[in-house]
Amino acid sequence: MDLLKTVRLAALCIFLGLLLLTCGCMDLSNASGLGNPSPADETASNPDATLPTEMDPAAAIEQELALRRNEADSILSSQKAVDAQLLSELENPAHTLKNPYVHVDPYGLSPLSAILLFQTEEPAMISIRIPGKTEQADVSFAFDGLETKHSIPVYGLYAGQVNQVEITATSGAGKSETAVIPIETQPLPKALADNILMTEMVQPEKYQAGMNFTNPTGPGLKATAFDCNGDYRWYLSDESLIYCRFAFDDGRLMAAKGAQEQGVTIFYEMNYAGKIFNLYAGLYGCHHDIEVTDHNTFLITGTEGETVEDMIYEIDRTTGETVNKLDMKEVFQRTRFLNDTIGYGSRDWLHNNAVTWLAGEDKIMISARHQSLVAQISWPEGTIDWLLAEPRGWLPMFEPYLLTPVGDVFEWPSHQHAPKYLPDQDGNPDTVDILLFDNGNERMELYSRMVQYRIHTKERTVEQIWQYGKERGEELFAQFTGSANLMRNGNRLGNFSLFHQVNAQSAYNGLPEGTSALSTGNVFCEITVDGERVWEALATDKSSFGAYTSYRLERLPLYNDSDRIPWMGIDGVYHF
Repeated sequence: MDLLKTVRLAALCIFLGLLLLTCGCMDLSNASGLGNPSPADETASNPDATLPTEMDPAAAIEQELALRRNEADSILSSQKAVDAQLLSELENPAHTLKNPYVHVDPYGLSPLSAILLFQTEEPAMISIRIPGKTEQADVSFAFDGLETKHSIPVYGLYAGQVNQVEITATSGAGKSETAVIPIETQPLPKALADNILMTEMVQPEKYQAGMNFTNPTGPGLKATAFDCNGDYRWYLSDESLIYCRFAFDDGRLMAAKGAQEQGVTIFYEMNYAGKIFNLYAGLYGCHHDIEVTDHNTFLITGTEGETVEDMIYEIDRTTGETVNKLDMKEVFQRTRFLNDTIGYGSRDWLHNNAVTWLAGEDKIMISARHQSLVAQISWPEGTIDWLLAEPRGWLPMFEPYLLTPVGDVFEWPSHQHAPKYLPDQDGNPDTVDILLFDNGNERMELYSRMVQYRIHTKERTVEQIWQYGKERGEELFAQFTGSANLMRNGNRLGNFSLFHQVNAQSAYNGLPEGTSALSTGNVFCEITVDGERVWEALATDKSSFGAYTSYRLERLPLYNDSDRIPWMGIDGVYHF
């Protein structure tokens, strides 16, 4: 009987815990940093304390925003103090080209970055080179203007070693002088050091220069960038900064911190040195995507109400106000279920995992994973232009918007991710080309692919132009995540995030009998338009399951035009 009582008591405790979580009363968030409050639990230290009554939702939000303002004040004040110190050092004539002032990770967010401060006797233009292990891994940049005082950001350092950074000063008369500056960095944190990135450079002459920016998922993992050899050359040390948009503005990124579903989320606009320029607050979370518009606003995939991941909202970058929001239940057919046997249910009926802005058109493209649907709609009205999806399951009112396939070879996307508009491909103003990652969950044959579609907007037809991945079959099957991007040289960059069931009963995997697990990993690849492999990387880690997965992959330069403009002394601002 004692055993039975114990079991019943344990079951009751579990039930109450789940009930508290469901009601949103149990706070399991990380207490450190902006966007993760952890209010003190008075009842834990004082059993006689009276439990607070339920707060009005609007008052609760305002209370949380007030806490975020205090945290923002602290962060931005600390950053301002760093800038004041750096500007003071810049005035010191003892800091010369060959003996500069070096500050690694000045803002405490970017450990593989640094600032160099020095003066030259004559006005000079500065260039920098961070040597890589191979030529393709070099990082170099030339700064504009002839100056005597120089503040030079350093991006792309190797972790845990002394980097030999080359700085060249060229006078207006063309006279050059080069100095090699040693810059030592700390080792990678364990979560990144445990990653294994094996690479193959198949055609070096066709490799698009740049770093591979990723959002790997898992405990301790962070927004990162690795080079062609698989070496990490940049990362954000705050792992709670999620869903980075690395190319948000030229030279800046946007990262979200806080609620992923409905709730307060803080958006950080910063550069790769960790310098924060703007902070914004959203009230509807951020679960997949952040997109800039051409109206000085940005869009976020959010959640409002009982259903999840089926709304988009827009924040003004000047005022910080939410100026528009759109509930997808008022746009698309919620009753269309393709396969409800895999547990998606009605709460996550849409699962929008992308929002892409069509420049100059006030239109957006969304990706509804659980509907295997890609659609273009007007913003913010939500008027449907076209629906790229199988014709089954649609009510007659939606049928006029369905695209009709043309051409000899065509396959519908299935559980897709990351659709992107492509630059004009055929000179026809009545066509739109898009590139996306087709996971392929609902196909009998297991394969995933990058695929390009051409949409004839007037005829509402669609043809398949290009694909890669099907020919490699199950080895690149990515069930849950993935991405595809067109690069400047015309090559395609693919992110195949792999999940495979492992035999958990085996004594070799170290799991208790009767449990199960997923073995995960990633294949990153650069492919020509002719389907030739240029570069490929296999990402796993040192755990028993090789647990590494990345939501998206982008190939981008570390330096941008905005780095030519000094930004020390520009105060960060919060807009909420």
